[in-house]
Amino acid sequence: MKIFARANRINQSIIDLLKRINITEVAIGFESGSEEVLKAINKNCTSEQNIEAAEILFRNKIDTVASYVLGLPGETDETLEKTLHQASYLRELAIKYLGHPPQEIIGNLIEINPGSYAFREILHAFPEKYRENDILGIKETQDDYFKVKYGFTTDKEIAVFRAKLARYSKKLNSLGRYTYPAGWVLEDML
Repeated sequence: MKIFARANRINQSIIDLLKRINITEVAIGFESGSEEVLKAINKNCTSEQNIEAAEILFRNKIDTVASYVLGLPGETDETLEKTLHQASYLRELAIKYLGHPPQEIIGNLIEINPGSYAFREILHAFPEKYRENDILGIKETQDDYFKVKYGFTTDKEIAVFRAKLARYSKKLNSLGRYTYPAGWVLEDML
């Protein structure tokens, strides 16, 4: 059986409960390996807590789905490298304790969902486009978000940024045994 959990709530007493009800896999939204990005999104969880949660799960023979979101506020080459480094370390921990890589390490692309803070930002920047629109294209909302958050003004700047995020996603996705990343359009992953 599988569940979702927050890293900052994983401790030995929780592990004991999970084992009692036969949980074999826990999905955790690590989001980023960068403290700066985690603070920017008000994650209320640190990179260290993420690693500690994964390690205690692995030590107790519970696999982990490590989910990361690329393109969050403050994303840079440095933050992407920190995320990749953390994910690689999680892979090493899984191999050490489980004898195999984690079930999944996923590099998702930020999705701009109505009602979210990110959506309110693009709504404020592009009211005529989003105020009464019920049909939202994932790529279009992401690209508008990148314009707002990163100050991109050309399609080329956005394409270069998306391509960089896709490269990191592919690296992250290769670290687990299986992956099903979300938020991407086909052309990003080719």
